[in-house]
Amino acid sequence: MYPSFIAHANYCWNTDDVAFAKLPLDGALLFQEFLDGKPERSFSGQASTVPLGRAFNRRFDDDPVFPAFDGATVQKMRMIAADDPAKFDLQIQKDAPLAVVLSGGENDGFAKEPVAIPINASASGASFLVTAARFNNFVSSRNQNAVAKAIPIGQLEVIYADESSTTIPLTLRLNINDWNTYLGGALCRSVVRGNDRNGALFSLYAIDWRNPTPEREIKKIVFSSKCDTGISPVLFAISLSNAAKPPVGVLGTPTSDFPRAERSVAHKTIAFDFSGKNTIICSGNGIKGISHEIVDDPQRDKVLEIQIPKERKFLSRAVVDLKMPDSPPVSFKSIVFDIKVDGWDAIYRPDFYLMKDGYNYLGAANFTLELDNEWRTVCIPRQCFSPTGKMGIDTLNMLSIRFFMLDGDRTCKVRVGNIYYCDQVLPCRSNVTTPVK
Repeated sequence: MYPSFIAHANYCWNTDDVAFAKLPLDGALLFQEFLDGKPERSFSGQASTVPLGRAFNRRFDDDPVFPAFDGATVQKMRMIAADDPAKFDLQIQKDAPLAVVLSGGENDGFAKEPVAIPINASASGASFLVTAARFNNFVSSRNQNAVAKAIPIGQLEVIYADESSTTIPLTLRLNINDWNTYLGGALCRSVVRGNDRNGALFSLYAIDWRNPTPEREIKKIVFSSKCDTGISPVLFAISLSNAAKPPVGVLGTPTSDFPRAERSVAHKTIAFDFSGKNTIICSGNGIKGISHEIVDDPQRDKVLEIQIPKERKFLSRAVVDLKMPDSPPVSFKSIVFDIKVDGWDAIYRPDFYLMKDGYNYLGAANFTLELDNEWRTVCIPRQCFSPTGKMGIDTLNMLSIRFFMLDGDRTCKVRVGNIYYCDQVLPCRSNVTTPVK
């Protein structure tokens, strides 16, 4: 047993500040280093970037558990990464970093198989640009009880030409950390950090590894996840130090159409299904010629498509009323639906209502999305609905989505997928604001 102490602190940052200290500090670890020698914690030597090409399997903004970046932020991230001693090559696509994201558990929809990156070169060491993401369980440094333990979430296995190997464990809070936390780690460097367009803090970390046998050729590096922690390890870039020759890496151009992460949701109840003969009423207040139809979408089967013409007034309203076949279950925690908007900049505000007979309503919430013409999931927690009168949940019989429009200079097209009641609050890219009174 080593004598030990624990020290940790919360550091706030901004994108122009200097890198913050690597905290928490583990006294037992420091004492062990005093006895056994301090490991390498910085990159030194000439950097050779390892191509990851088709190893990339996601954009690091295409899921609700990832940050929401913008073009200026990711370009700054790329410059900061390239300016690091490891000369990280942060690849960008559609204003987001490309990454190799592995599964944290059976329901998160990410890749479960290990990813092998060919090297075929000797090197004195390597540096890995990483972070981690939690599915439906963001934990910030303010909740110290939830992040008190160092959790093994995966590993990087270095396999030499003679098939021997050495392993770099990926341990949360030690050499890797969640992207959305104030804390660093005792054995990693915070390299890229800042705020996404929703104000969420993010950080990418470097794990610096010293090769114990630099004369031996490295055949490949295998990136893998434990797949049972609920925490996904994420890899952005690899650099070798003093490589004898350029590393092979993974060749090819990253795909531009990554598969959507499909997740299983327990106890999801259909509220409105567009594949049947349910009643749909579209109307417009201050809009001429609004129309709707049920169409086949290659990503969502049958969906409702609403065409809002450009002949409209400021704050005119497009209304979609959906007659529910059944009243909501009393125990539901949220309402979830997918939506895709072509012309988001034409919408001032969308509202979502739970109603009775088309005029009385339990309440409403408004939400925001991105201007990207891609499918996004909206999850409206039950507490966002403000009760009106003495109506009970079991008396409601209508869902209503209302789009308040800006002056028209283009047609706006909205697609809405099936609407569900869920017994949990799911993560989503939308921003649900305060209830509409």
